[in-house]
Amino acid sequence: MDMTEQSQRRNAFIWLFIAFLGIGACFIPMAGDISIENGAPAYVALGGLLIIAGLVAAPIYFRRARVLAGMMSGEKFLAHWVEAAGTSEQLEATISTEGMIFGKELYTFSGYSCRLEDVALEKGDGGDRLKFTLSTPRKHGNRSKHYCDITVPPGEMANAQRIVEVLKSKFRA
Repeated sequence: MDMTEQSQRRNAFIWLFIAFLGIGACFIPMAGDISIENGAPAYVALGGLLIIAGLVAAPIYFRRARVLAGMMSGEKFLAHWVEAAGTSEQLEATISTEGMIFGKELYTFSGYSCRLEDVALEKGDGGDRLKFTLSTPRKHGNRSKHYCDITVPPGEMANAQRIVEVLKSKFRA
């Protein structure tokens, strides 16, 4: 997955274009003099679905682009850690006040699609970890919980504690 601000913005514009195509599909029956018996409602229904899909998805991608821009500008940056550096299972984590990139996935901390529910520092024999509890939408207004555990690199404990404090104060997680 291409994880840049430009790619997220491009995806948003693609969804806006799909919404625009939906508007066009709604006008095909009038422009082509297509009657109800010849499928005019199908064009309108398809157009309506495309409009809804485009207008729902585009803001999500614009928000993702804004979060990535803030992360990359350094303005809202908190940490960039590489877990298991030098091995084939290397994981990178970039954490900001708006979201994080873990592996190759972007998680935003507020909004409908993904939300930070809690962040905690867990100390263990295998190393210290930041444990992020995130939630995503599910049927009937409920939210599914997901967990991301990020290993705190040696010498970064003070920064990890600061991350927990900043995120808890911002999101009351």
